[in-house]
Amino acid sequence: MAVLKYERARRRYKPRRIKVLFVAEAPPADVRRFFYFEKVKDLDWLFLALMRRHYEDARDLDTIDLRERKREFLRRFAADGNYLVDAHELPFPRGASPAAKRRLLTASLAALTTRLRRLRSKTTRVVLISNSVYRACYAPLRAAGVNVANTESIDFPSTGHQHDFGRKLGQLLDDNLRCTVQALEKSVRFWGPGKTNQKVRERFVAERFLRGLGVAFADAELLQPDDDPPDVCFGNAAFEVKEVQDRGRKRHDEYRQRLERARQAERLGDLTEHFSPEDMPIAKVYARLMEETQKLAAKYFANVRSTLDLLFYVNFGMEKAWGIEDGPRPDLQPLLSEGWRSVSFLHGTSTCCVLMARDGAPEYLRTHEGKLIHGTAVE
Repeated sequence: MAVLKYERARRRYKPRRIKVLFVAEAPPADVRRFFYFEKVKDLDWLFLALMRRHYEDARDLDTIDLRERKREFLRRFAADGNYLVDAHELPFPRGASPAAKRRLLTASLAALTTRLRRLRSKTTRVVLISNSVYRACYAPLRAAGVNVANTESIDFPSTGHQHDFGRKLGQLLDDNLRCTVQALEKSVRFWGPGKTNQKVRERFVAERFLRGLGVAFADAELLQPDDDPPDVCFGNAAFEVKEVQDRGRKRHDEYRQRLERARQAERLGDLTEHFSPEDMPIAKVYARLMEETQKLAAKYFANVRSTLDLLFYVNFGMEKAWGIEDGPRPDLQPLLSEGWRSVSFLHGTSTCCVLMARDGAPEYLRTHEGKLIHGTAVE
């Protein structure tokens, strides 16, 4: 009879199409606290945690008010395609040890697998809640073809575990947050130390710069000599790639810190920061690059400078700068006197400019000399 009572309450909130199917351990020993019962007054950790994870207005409510609006939130939970079942249909015996729980969960696997197959579709994601459910059910359910989404246990959100519950669930179910984490992981790898990563970055800058100018090329046409300079060759172009950023800035450390913060987030909104973008005057970019070319001129012989197409990847002022604003340019005579064949820069993935290009430089550099080009951002 108890099972029927639970199922009647549960089915009131069954979605037409289940997107996420949560699997908890078992109904609570105190039957009055069952997840789908509408009048629960205490110890309803799972309901509170799931509603606050899914709905911003639930996070703004105190516990009493959230419980008062349980019917409303359960309806929303169902309308969004969420459903919760128990791995073991009846409450565990009072005082059951973890080992005893796992034995009961293992004994219930066949029935659970049948139930999940009946409820889920090909796109339904199954989420196992609690360490005991994960340990007993993950491998057998995966072997049975069930789409178990989590690859680690998700702690039950009782006292002290609410944040870990929300964090793991957010990383699992929030597609935007997951994409942000993946992008940051890629950035950490990209900006990592080592010659191999450096060569990847140099090629990236040359590729984006050429695309920004509208130059067509095949990947095989970009060559990276073992000995440099130059860093990247393309036809008669000899790009020597240098990054310019804020003094003292450590980009790899920045991305590692951002990644760690993203991995601790429960939702994408947790990563929101106040940001008032300001365009950077191009004169400021020119001035800083001319400081850098002067330093580099002391490191390269004159006959080498005359064969190089110096290409800067601009990464300073990014905390305030959103783009580059065209305007007056400084006198380039000091730069011209250094003898570089050409000097250009890339900002972001698509904004570029050729500061100067001598007669021996590739035609597409001479054609675009002095033009600030805001291209279309590319991946």
